[in-house]
This record gives sequence, C-alpha cells and structure tokens, in this order.
Amino acid sequence: MVVPSVIRDITERRESEELARQNADMKIAVAVKTAELASVKKELALVAKRERIAQAPRRSEARLGMITENAGITGEMLARMALDSTRPILPQPTDRTSPP
Repeated sequence: MVVPSVIRDITERRESEELARQNADMKIAVAVKTAELASVKKELALVAKRERIAQAPRRSEARLGMITENAGITGEMLARMALDSTRPILPQPTDRTSPP
C-alpha cells in the first residue's frame, strides 16, 4: 500500500518545514536581542562615563584634603593662599647660580 508511505513523507516534510521556520524565527529573535543588548551596553557605558565625570571633583577634593592634611596645611591656610593669587602655593626653588 502506497498511502501510508506518502502520508509519512508529507508529515516528515511538514515537520521539516516547521523546524526550518522555527529555526529562522529563532535566528531573527537572537539578532533582535543582540541588537538590543548592544544598545543597552552602549547606554550603560555612557552612564558610567557621566558618573565618573560627576565624581571627579569629589575625588579631587578628597585627594587635596589628604595631601594638605598630610602636609599640615589647614583650611585657613588654603583660603589665604587662594586669595593671594600672586603668591605661589608651593615654595619656589632659589636661584643658586647668582652670587649672594
């Protein structure tokens, strides 16, 4: 009898076509998700960069505080130095080439 083998061939072909369609759908879904992830990754990098930029002044102030504290410079001394812009903050080396 030929009918059962024809039915089986048609069923196998339909299953194969369905699997091929599902495979194509999955490839499209993976491509879409990959694009979404790339977009989110780029946005996260921008957010992280903005955060680093926003934190830079605070880190700088903290470092300045540690340096001045270790050097024994008080806040009042820093304020006086800032007001007197003609005076260098750090002592200038003396010129040893000129005679005394």
